[in-house]
Amino acid sequence: MGGESYLDVIERVRPVIIELERQRRSIVIVCHLAVLRCIYAYFMGVPLQVS
Repeated sequence: MGGESYLDVIERVRPVIIELERQRRSIVIVCHLAVLRCIYAYFMGVPLQVS
């Protein structure tokens, strides 16, 4: 009831994902599990329908 879908989260987090791609060093990500799943799916190439 209410809340964001994974597609909503992806759209909200997209600028962060783009910035992560630019990083050339190791980083630590601290976030909610839904956000982490979206970031992981993006970098692993999982289609949006599956993630």
